Amino acid sequence: MKKLTTTILLILLSATMITGCKIHIPDVQQGNIIDQAAVNQLRLGMTKKQVHEIMGASILQNAFDVNTWNYISTKQVNGGIIAEEQLLLQFKNNKLIGINGKQPPALVKGPVSL
Repeated sequence: MKKLTTTILLILLSATMITGCKIHIPDVQQGNIIDQAAVNQLRLGMTKKQVHEIMGASILQNAFDVNTWNYISTKQVNGGIIAEEQLLLQFKNNKLIGINGKQPPALVKGPVSL
């Protein structure tokens, strides 16, 4: 009887320890955080300074093409699939002429207010 009680107790203790041991995998986010509310504020014709005030500096900068800004973000939740977002902004003569990527706003020229 004592052996049976000890065996049951060991089984219950082992089950408790196994279910209590859980590996924590942290979420990982890298690159620029591309906020849709900020993207919605972008308008064609904005200057680089105005865009920089809204979006911040792009982490990926091309030394050979200063008129293209790349905003790239990756996110992995709980060790799962890596999701990537990209926003590409193009300038000409210091004015925003193109927005490609994460749901660009309506591409209209309009008054710029900051």
